[in-house]
Amino acid sequence: MDVRKALLSTGFVALLVVPSVFGAIPLKIYLPNSSSMQPSYISLAVPEAEARNRNTANNRLRGLRVPTNRANFTQSFAPARHTYTINLRENIARVQIQPTRGNNGQSIRHRIDRRPPFFLWQEGNWSRWRTGNAANNRITVSVPQGQERRLRIAVRDRARNVRNYVINIRRASTNTYAQFLHEAGGEFNRRFARNVMNYNLRIGSLEAAGVSLQAAHGNAQIRTRVGSGAWSSFRRGNVSVSPNVRQGQTVRVQFQIRGAFSNLAASPTRTRIYAINITRNTSRVEAQQSAREWLRLIPLSRQGLLSVLMNIERFSAADANFAVDNIGANWNNEAARAARLFIAAWPNMSRAGMIDLLVQIERFTPAQAEFAVNSIGLRPPAPPSPPTTPTATLGSIEILDFSCDGDGVVAQAAELLTDFDPYDLPQGDEDLSLLADLVDSKDLKE
Repeated sequence: MDVRKALLSTGFVALLVVPSVFGAIPLKIYLPNSSSMQPSYISLAVPEAEARNRNTANNRLRGLRVPTNRANFTQSFAPARHTYTINLRENIARVQIQPTRGNNGQSIRHRIDRRPPFFLWQEGNWSRWRTGNAANNRITVSVPQGQERRLRIAVRDRARNVRNYVINIRRASTNTYAQFLHEAGGEFNRRFARNVMNYNLRIGSLEAAGVSLQAAHGNAQIRTRVGSGAWSSFRRGNVSVSPNVRQGQTVRVQFQIRGAFSNLAASPTRTRIYAINITRNTSRVEAQQSAREWLRLIPLSRQGLLSVLMNIERFSAADANFAVDNIGANWNNEAARAARLFIAAWPNMSRAGMIDLLVQIERFTPAQAEFAVNSIGLRPPAPPSPPTTPTATLGSIEILDFSCDGDGVVAQAAELLTDFDPYDLPQGDEDLSLLADLVDSKDLKE
């Protein structure tokens, strides 16, 4: 029983493999790196159409027509003409093509190739051979807006000679939007949005700036115009222009997008225009912008900013002076910013050292430096405290606090001064002369 099962299984496999090897069954083996968009496979089918491509009087079609309303070939049918084109309006989603065989011995098959936007052609699969009246069946081809399809019709005679007819079908699209707007220098006044048609681009001191636009639909076409010049020819893909702009002037650039195949179909051509005004600054405006950018980066004095604009940015002295005087800078605040940076780096810096650094190195004025050190808390030293109540020393006895009144104090002073001659005290000493006055006071008793 097991032997019979093995023989039956082997025979069944042979029935599948042998016809496939000889082409009776069009077996396909897909490779591991294949995908739905770019299929890759090995076919064991005999390449019949390619191997037997030979045009004879017996494999000509008698007719080829388009029954779909408002859809027609752009060429008249002739049995020996092998290539045709159909351009569909954007509101026609599918089209029918009907071949008519030339004799009873002919058989017909077809395949539909497709090409989505941004992709290459992708081959379809052949249908079965049809004979008799079925060979005259209509073939329906669906086409999305802005895309292409390619219908191949193979006609075979009794001698197995094959003739191929190719019909290219293109459907128009209303999609005329842009997908990307880029600049190669400068700054747009707004972020790109596909429904916004006008933009301003400032390019600073650049003599030219590249602007590029890409359509949202892969088969749409773009042409450009600079100023009032002539339009360029339409091109697919990403289109760029780089106009020269003189100092202080503005140049207008326009991009016109034409809907995919809309110029080919029997319908109005769909277009949309994006406009960009490219402005180059005057040297004074550019100097002002540069000055503001430098002050955003680091604190600078007026003289320091002038030096940067003239020596690094290479502006003229007139433009640099105009810039620093017309950007509304507060030089006191700039000095304070610089002082805060320095004190963070050197916490033990003295007030005098900070002022020297700001004036000698950073070239702030003394008044600006004084404002800066005060703003960060480096106050000037406090003045010395006033002297205490006058004192005098006579020998080893210290006389204190004779400024108050009272008989007790006067009596005490008289007792202390009994053994001292006040006139022997150094002249000019205020404290000691005070004591002499006390001795002669009328309130002292002998």
